Amino acid sequence: TEPFLDIQLNIKDKKDIYESFDDYVAEETLEGENKYDAGDYGLQEAAKGIIFDYFPPVLHLHLLRFQYDPCSDTNVKINDRFEFPEKLDLKKYEQTQQSGTDAHYTLHAVLVHSGDNHGGHYVVFINPN
Repeated sequence: TEPFLDIQLNIKDKKDIYESFDDYVAEETLEGENKYDAGDYGLQEAAKGIIFDYFPPVLHLHLLRFQYDPCSDTNVKINDRFEFPEKLDLKKYEQTQQSGTDAHYTLHAVLVHSGDNHGGHYVVFINPN
């Protein structure tokens, strides 16, 4: 169990926050050459993934808009359309309801980068509500 205040979400080929969360919590099977090294028990097939016990009262989401491209050996900015609602319901991603929070969030601000990985500017859009 690890505490957290922010989550880094992949956005490549995702239409919205919920698709990114689905990808974030997707279970990966470790098998074949990618088996888990269980020490004295040797290599084992295993399932690896993330389970949220609960969410913090304030949650920061970092959208990963830069991705390494091995062909060009550079980071490429992803400028695809990506949707996020003003009201976010993450209840389905929460394992338990012991947090005292209800896993519902209201968008407070969006920090936007214009430019590329070599430079640019940041602008913040703040929700007045």
